[in-house]
Amino acid sequence: MITDLNVIVKEWAYRVHDGKPDPNNSAHIYHLSEILIEYKWPFEVIDEILQNLNEIAPTTLVTNPNPKGKKEKVQYQYARQWLDDNPGADVSDEYEDEVGDEKPEKKVKKKIKYGEQGKVIKDGEVTRDKTLRKVSSKTEKQVFSSDIEPDDNIFDERNQNYNVTKKKKKDISNPPPPYKLPSKLLKTVPKVPKKYLQMIERMVNTQRVNDFNPPISHFTDEKGAGRISAQAGEIMTLAVAGMTDDQVELFQESLNKHLDDPNRPKKQVIDKSWVEAAVNNRKAMYKRLKNEYPDINLPDDIVHSVWDTKTDVEAMGLSDYEKNKGFSSDMYLSINTPKGVMLDEVSLKKDRNVNFLNSGAGSFKEWDPDLPDNINQNVYVKKMRTRNEKFFKKNLSKINKLLTDKPISKSGQALRNLMDSKGITNLEDAIPITSRDTGNVVWTAVHALAGRPKTKFPDSPKNPSAITLMEQDTKEHNKFVSDSIDAIMTNKKMYNGMMEEIKAEFPLKAVSTTEESMAIGDMSMDKRTMKSVFGTDDYEKIKDGLVAIPPKPIVKDGEPVLDKNGEPKMSPPYMGYQAKVGDEVVPIAEIKTRQDGRGYGSGFKFEMKLDKRFAKKLKEANNKVYGE
Repeated sequence: MITDLNVIVKEWAYRVHDGKPDPNNSAHIYHLSEILIEYKWPFEVIDEILQNLNEIAPTTLVTNPNPKGKKEKVQYQYARQWLDDNPGADVSDEYEDEVGDEKPEKKVKKKIKYGEQGKVIKDGEVTRDKTLRKVSSKTEKQVFSSDIEPDDNIFDERNQNYNVTKKKKKDISNPPPPYKLPSKLLKTVPKVPKKYLQMIERMVNTQRVNDFNPPISHFTDEKGAGRISAQAGEIMTLAVAGMTDDQVELFQESLNKHLDDPNRPKKQVIDKSWVEAAVNNRKAMYKRLKNEYPDINLPDDIVHSVWDTKTDVEAMGLSDYEKNKGFSSDMYLSINTPKGVMLDEVSLKKDRNVNFLNSGAGSFKEWDPDLPDNINQNVYVKKMRTRNEKFFKKNLSKINKLLTDKPISKSGQALRNLMDSKGITNLEDAIPITSRDTGNVVWTAVHALAGRPKTKFPDSPKNPSAITLMEQDTKEHNKFVSDSIDAIMTNKKMYNGMMEEIKAEFPLKAVSTTEESMAIGDMSMDKRTMKSVFGTDDYEKIKDGLVAIPPKPIVKDGEPVLDKNGEPKMSPPYMGYQAKVGDEVVPIAEIKTRQDGRGYGSGFKFEMKLDKRFAKKLKEANNKVYGE
């Protein structure tokens, strides 16, 4: 192998007609590749060098004679690309800008054209370029065909010795036999990255500790945040997106048969509902894509399906991931269309029972720095802890008696079990309340004394003051919720803050520009269905028509419906769309506020869940645009 650059450059200069090698000249690049091959450089290194040269080269026009001898100009994004599309072509010095193109003798695989102009999305002063560019074969193979990291030995060790807490390890492997995907599904590689097929196997073979654990980094050397089952759903969706109908059927049957094993623990990373969600999301994507690109064949024309990671997306051909990625995309497709390879970005939702926003009341302070005390969760929590501690200290001997009675009551045993799980040996260690765990122990003690009316502790003493404290908590909780909703309806800063935060999970703007689409179960939320639902696909008009509707009394047969206390039942508040003409409001999402850990939690959740009425309208829009 000759590596002396002086020798290489001299030889390169000798082979070009004017003795001046030009990295922007396709014929000169061809000569350089021949020299490196003759000097026994590894092909992957040659490929990387030429790719780097191509990426700094301007667009090159080359002229190809067609079989009849006429000439037509074909524009390529990179100088090297013509050579990639025409392997073995005879390029001589006299054809620096005009190179021969031989007519193929037999039918060849459809060419994948890179370098076509993709969509350019403008968002204020930010411009995102969605053009996909050809990447080196080495990078493509490394990302899409390589085995998952870490290897199986390291992963098995992680599963068998998972750190549930700092002091407690647990084997979270599912019972044997381990699940293996049918070998026929490996034919989807590299369209579907091999590592994700292997990750699905690992997830099926792993128990879920809680909603967020084990994290994605437990299964692979990638990082990510979120509920682990939802992430598994995204990975299964990108997998089935690249499969044929027969392969999807095999995938679903194989998984469901394994998941039906009655010996599996209840907490699963992947269950049958997530398998169904992946298949439904594929349906939503396919009907939209077939409408958008009538001339493509699915899944044949899917080049790659990837997850929302920098490594995957840039290996697919998108440059500058941080700048050009979608606002809330969960997965990406590269699709070979008559216009070239195009990027498709999708935000995934399991089904219509989905939260568009799962935030916290802590955001209220960010939305309005002058937040009043009645909707400040820090003020609420401090007041709650103070009154719970006061009650706990005053009734400490009665609570202790619950733990020392023989035989111990159900309420006493429940309190003891909770203390053991939180590492609290003595009741006195639960105060002052400094954490969610200590607050939970104190509040459980209150419930134990109160007898948890209408629940599982009928043998408790039913302490009147404990019952009064629980009723006070309910009253204060309901007032915080009501005041929060009122503030969102009337405080412009709060309303604008809510609207800004929901954009990430309900990306109406990205959908309206066709930057992204949403798959909500088997329904597609895209520019076409958006127009069918709202009567417009102009985001600015939709944004101006968004309104927050406060709770209203629920009426049945002309009479208000009452709750158990004789108070009128109220409808949930919701965000909706109201056109400037007419009074009809299209409901979009219910607005909910609730304490995360009632009576002891340190914060309130602020949620927006897809309104059932909107789901119905979206289904009707899908049927209208894409058929039943």
